[in-house]
Amino acid sequence: MFKTLSALLFITCLSCFSAVAQKLPSAEKVIARYVEVIGGSKKWAAIKTSEFRLELSGDSTVKIHIVKKIPDAYYQSLTAANASETSTYNKGKLVNTINSEISRITDPKAIDDLALQAYALPDMAYKNLGYTMVNLGIKYVDDMPCYEIKLVSKLGTEILNYYEVKSGYLRMVDTRDMKSYFEDYKMVQGYGLPHDMKMLVQGTMIVFKVKSWVINKPIDESLFITPDASK
Repeated sequence: MFKTLSALLFITCLSCFSAVAQKLPSAEKVIARYVEVIGGSKKWAAIKTSEFRLELSGDSTVKIHIVKKIPDAYYQSLTAANASETSTYNKGKLVNTINSEISRITDPKAIDDLALQAYALPDMAYKNLGYTMVNLGIKYVDDMPCYEIKLVSKLGTEILNYYEVKSGYLRMVDTRDMKSYFEDYKMVQGYGLPHDMKMLVQGTMIVFKVKSWVINKPIDESLFITPDASK
């Protein structure tokens, strides 16, 4: 009798689990919903150039400057009181400059990541770049239920994106080395943007605030010239 009851309970639980799993939207649908919530695919696809400026919360001397020429080029600089670091990506070539020391990066996964970031909205580029996408289920991020979407590039780079079940917003990106949190979404020129960005790196939380975002305006093309690492 006990064994029969246990078996029935197991089958019932398994059936319930299957029913819940079947109700999960596909990864593609979760990501598509996010794109629509923050402005829609047509608006984001119309972006050809993008320029962000961010500052460290509580310390305006630490700044990040990001410029994109979609979809082939990406520039990022981080400056502080006595240091600077830049990454320059242009059509598959990647160079990092720390203070005045230049180094060409040949790690395919690092190049893979910048190829993704060069898009106006990476969430619209996963399919084009051949990422596989799977909805792993619902996980909580700061007590907020989110769909956990696993993304794997052709080279095997894994990313976990967490999209809020209720709002559809992207709440967190986990790249194993760093967790990035996105909060305080506001509409800017018809686009939904998070204005608080938190990065958890090696146990330290860093908070940046968006100071400005300019799209489809003239940009400094010289930023995308990859420095000569041989000098």
